[in-house]
Parts: sequence; C-alpha cells; structure tokens
Amino acid sequence: MRQLKHASATCMDCDEVLITSRELSLHSDETGHGKFTGEVIVANLRELGDLTRVDAGASHEESADSLSSGSSAYNRGEEDEDSVYISLDAQNIMGRDGPNNQGIVGLINILKQLRIISEKTDLTFQLETIAPPWAFKKFIDRIKEFSRLILVTIWPEDKELDDYLVASLASAHDGFYVSNDKSMHQHIGKDDDWAKMHRIGFKRLRITEDLAQEATFATKSIELLFPDGPLSDTYNELKDKQELFVKTEEWELQYLEKFDEKRKRKLVPKYVCPVCDEQFQSWNKMETTKLQQHMLETGHACRICEDCSTVLPSANSFSLHKKQTGHENYSGENFMMSELKISKEMREEARKKEAAEAAEGKKRAIEEAVKEIYGGMTETDLEKLVIKCYNEILGEEVGHM
Repeated sequence: MRQLKHASATCMDCDEVLITSRELSLHSDETGHGKFTGEVIVANLRELGDLTRVDAGASHEESADSLSSGSSAYNRGEEDEDSVYISLDAQNIMGRDGPNNQGIVGLINILKQLRIISEKTDLTFQLETIAPPWAFKKFIDRIKEFSRLILVTIWPEDKELDDYLVASLASAHDGFYVSNDKSMHQHIGKDDDWAKMHRIGFKRLRITEDLAQEATFATKSIELLFPDGPLSDTYNELKDKQELFVKTEEWELQYLEKFDEKRKRKLVPKYVCPVCDEQFQSWNKMETTKLQQHMLETGHACRICEDCSTVLPSANSFSLHKKQTGHENYSGENFMMSELKISKEMREEARKKEAAEAAEGKKRAIEEAVKEIYGGMTETDLEKLVIKCYNEILGEEVGHM
C-alpha cells in the first residue's frame, strides 16, 4: 500500500506515505508538515486489519458483520489488555517444498504450542494469522480453532502485502510476529533492533509417525525462537520440562504423507549430464540440484576456451565469447536444451534397468545363501538330503537316487 500509495496520504513536503490518520497526525506533529495529497481511510492499523479480513465462505458484507466477534478461543470477547499479541505469517511458516517443511501442519503446530503455553502459565495470547485466501482451502476451520484468520488478496504488483500487514499489526499492538523473513520489518520502516525484539523465528524439525507417539520435545515439527526476554524464558523452561509436546493427529500424518509425496514428485530429476550421466532436478532452480551449476563446475557438455579457460555452457555463450574476445581455440561441445532433458523413453529404460539389476541382485543373494548352506556338504550328504525331501513330499520310501 505504501509502495502503490493506495488508500493513503502522501506528504507534499517529504513524499512520505501515510496510511492511517494516526500516522498522519504523528507525522504532522513531528515534522510540522501540513500539506498532503490523497486520503487515508482508517484511523489505525487495527482497523486496516479488519478491512482486509474476509472469512471463507462469506460475502464481504457478511465478513464485515462478523469482524467484531473474533474466531479463536484466544480472541473472543473484549481484548485483554495484558494479553500478548502475535501475528503469524502463514505463507512463510507453511514453507514450500523443502525436505523439512510441513505445510499446514507446521502452522497448526505453532498454534498448538502457543495454546499449551497459555494453559500452563498465566499468559494469554491474541493471535491473528494472515494469509491469502487460497493458502488453506479446506483447513480454514482448523486454523480458526486457535487464531483469528485474516485473509488478504495479494496482487502481482503488491506481492508483499501480507508481510506488510503481519509486521504492521505486530507494531500497532506492540507485540510479536512469527516469520523467518528477516527483512519484513523494512516494509514498515523499522530497524534491525526493532526486529530482534519483536520477531519470533522458528526451526523446523522432521516429524515421523513413530516419533509422533513419543512425548518428547524433539518430536515436535517446529521449535519457536523467541526474542530474549520473559516470554523466551517461559518457553525454554516448558521445553526443558518436556511440557510442549504437541500430539500429531491422524489427519496431520496423512497430510504430511501426501505433502511429502507431492514434494518428491516435484524433485524428480528432469535433466541429465551427457558426459557423466548424473541426473539433476532442474536447470538452475533454487533449492534443487542444478545441471547448469554442474556444467560450469566440471566443464561437462560445455565449450571451454583454451585461451582463457572460460567455461561456456551454451551455443549462445560460445558465440558471444568468441565475438567479444576473438579467441579461436576451444575444446568440448555444446548441447541443445532438448538433448539435456530426460525423456519419457529414457525414464522408462532406466526403470527397466533398475528392475533388472534388482532381480539380478536377488538371484545372486539366493545363490550365495545356497552356497553358504550346502557348500561344505559331500556328494553323499547331498544325496541323503534329496532322498529325505523326496520321501517327505511324495510320501514314498526311496533308498537311493
């Protein structure tokens, strides 16, 4: 909103963008500036949060009527002046496709931990989860069991709007926000010292079905990293006493299994090095194994300038280098992108090869086992064993073979 100057006032003297009447008043008092363009539509950031909240399954009008009721056991009724405010950056917490991300289960885990803290201490929390409408789908009601839910539409030209709201709400309530985004505070003009005092980070820990049955802190999917202070001391004390165990429900285990399968499908190798046959998940995508990086590091499937040792991974980079430098001595060759991709035929051939190798390995293992068992037996011993088996199977008495 500040970047696009939507629903805001801009100071004509210093060009600062102000989005609430409170900000505008403070700015005028502190600077003496009095000329503004545009118009603010809310008095404070809390009202801004109310305006951006849209409950799932309700119209805008219905959502506006329900704003005052809240949707969490922690938020119903009048706001407790002694409660600790925490806004949660749902997209950041849910993560993407990394091996230790748990999607919606990670977010639920944090909310459950905060409930446990409240139950075991005299602390109360005012929780607000900020997310785009598509983030939860059928899990919206599960979030609303623990927290007020603010759904905000994020447009391509304003992709950081949810981050802005998360930090703004934490600032307005002089509370905290949960996110591993270490630059979010810059959206609202706060410095690093403010972020260190207000940002709650987290560390993901892997969950398994076996571990989920054990009541130990290590089985939790996420460990919260509070800023230094009383809240951090309380959390660490409960953690050390093994009192922060979060039971993983059956639906969560099923979700994690599907989530992991989806992640693995995305990480299936799509490229292969034609020199060493090593396979890669992408050309150069973040958080994957990258063929381009492999080529640049090894020189495989590349032209290499013998005059300056530059590695050129594509025909275009080769032509450009030759034109710019005039160098004429090269080794290696370039490949077209289509030649580096793993085709369906190649994948099927690899599958058959793996199956054949597995069958061959099983056959060798059986042969080794038979050799180990019977290798020390004499011919007479073997004949006796065969006769015994024959008699037992056919029920006939045979003296010799």
